[in-house]
Amino acid sequence: KRFTMHNSEFGRKVNVQNHPFGWLCFENRIKKIIIGVLIVLEIAYHIHNWTYPRLSIPLHICSFAVILSVFMLLTDSKRIFEYLFFFGTVGGAMALLFPNSWGYTYLNFRYYHFLILHNLLIAIPLYYYKEYGYRIDYSVLLKVFKTVLVLGIVIHLINLTFLHYGVDSNYWFITYVPYVVSDFFTSYPIYIATSGFQTQILDDIGRMNVDLSRVIKKLVI
Repeated sequence: KRFTMHNSEFGRKVNVQNHPFGWLCFENRIKKIIIGVLIVLEIAYHIHNWTYPRLSIPLHICSFAVILSVFMLLTDSKRIFEYLFFFGTVGGAMALLFPNSWGYTYLNFRYYHFLILHNLLIAIPLYYYKEYGYRIDYSVLLKVFKTVLVLGIVIHLINLTFLHYGVDSNYWFITYVPYVVSDFFTSYPIYIATSGFQTQILDDIGRMNVDLSRVIKKLVI
């Protein structure tokens, strides 16, 4: 039997293709496990930072992505996906490309925390992209971009406030160039412009009606 899921948020039925009912039950269990993993990893991250003590509040892009991912897995909301695709893919990809490890090795739990968390943040929106067929149109892209700009200004002001009182703060890595990429971006304006360009590319991918798994297989082969 095939199962057609009713999405009460949009008041219409969403056809989940090739999903037997048994698989959907299994999928829901997996979602609950991932939600638990995300919450534990996020809490453990902040507790570990405060033990130094090091200022740690959930204001980084990846913390936003964790919160959005939890609600995404609970609701399957397309509206949440619109923002999660940005925060999850951009935050996770940037973190993996330019890891800020703080010197932790495989002997410390933060090493595994980093890899597990950021791979999950990328995998969750891509799963909804592939399995649920969620996409982002141009109007949504503009809405998300405007929201990110406003939030970026707010986060920047928060960073400046903490720095004014002698507390190191660079949430979203937008107030100054982080040391992990300082060899690549010696100019702050170029660093910000490059980050914006990457955001545009990833959001453009979100609007494409393309089977990413087929593209990846072709590249690998």
